Amino acid sequence: MIGKILLWLGMFVLAIMGIGFAMLNSAAVPLNYHYGAWELPLAWVVGFAISLGLFTGLLVSFSIVVKMKRKLAKLSRANRKLLASENDVRSIPMKGSI
Repeated sequence: MIGKILLWLGMFVLAIMGIGFAMLNSAAVPLNYHYGAWELPLAWVVGFAISLGLFTGLLVSFSIVVKMKRKLAKLSRANRKLLASENDVRSIPMKGSI
């Protein structure tokens, strides 16, 4: 319960700081690219750069998670086969046993 309250409080503080940043940096800056330029507020340019970085990081992380889940599934199948073969070996009677 306290963790959720702290999470919401942190998000509120970040939102207030973001709004303050946007209000203080409303001057237009040129955004140049190969075929032209745009005049955008600095807060928009920074916000877009942060959003693009977050999106790229999520895509990279997602691909790593998918690879690890595949590997985990493969190892789980191998483990089930190993356990099944171990049970088969244990059920075979040994020579000379009573």
